[in-house]
Amino acid sequence: MENPSKEYQILMKKIEFLNLFKQRNKAITILTKELKTEIFTLNEQSSGLIRLGLLYVSIKDDEKAAEIFDKALHLVKDQEIPFHPNFKIIFRTFNKINNSSLLAFWTDNFSKRQQFDKKYKKLF
Repeated sequence: MENPSKEYQILMKKIEFLNLFKQRNKAITILTKELKTEIFTLNEQSSGLIRLGLLYVSIKDDEKAAEIFDKALHLVKDQEIPFHPNFKIIFRTFNKINNSSLLAFWTDNFSKRQQFDKKYKKLF
């Protein structure tokens, strides 16, 4: 996996700073706007969307978070992405909103990923 660009690193530091000071709505606005630009790689876009989804989880908007997580995962659905603990939060969010088709799709996709990273078993 490639290293994140300088622009992406700066954006994530800004978002973390805002989150630290409980300015999540401002962080959501900035991150949403920045991710619409086409300066980020596919992996950066996916990672940024997951971060955006986590912000929505923190303000208890699980429906919006699940929608964003789905979009983020679709960007890299065919790539060998290493397991990350945030995937547990994503699955919990899918469970919370009772979207069985979404959960079934990603359970199947992540089950296949166990071939190259055994840590994916932690999700099931």
